[in-house]
Amino acid sequence: MPRRLDLVGAPSSAGAYAPGQERAPGAYRAAGLQTLLQERGIAVTDRGDVPGFRWRIDPEHMRAMNADATAGVASAVADQVGAGLSDGAAMLVLGGDCTVELGTVAGASRATADV
Repeated sequence: MPRRLDLVGAPSSAGAYAPGQERAPGAYRAAGLQTLLQERGIAVTDRGDVPGFRWRIDPEHMRAMNADATAGVASAVADQVGAGLSDGAAMLVLGGDCTVELGTVAGASRATADV
């Protein structure tokens, strides 16, 4: 019996300096990712999306635009990844910009020492 795979969407372009990447989780789902995985015998649970953010200019923080939003998305991803791994699932995070990986690694390190 294959291990369960949990999907979590991170619809964010907060750390990207360019909007659009926040649409990726929806695009993967619309393209049939979950069905494709299930057709290959993988038990998939979609945990939904964490609250997202669309990049915008942050004139008050020109050297670290949208840092609070980036941290918030990463924190929410960490919570979902940690919970899923603790529940025995493998996790697939559908980003968003590459800063969501910070949350992926943080969540994995909460759930296991083998990161």
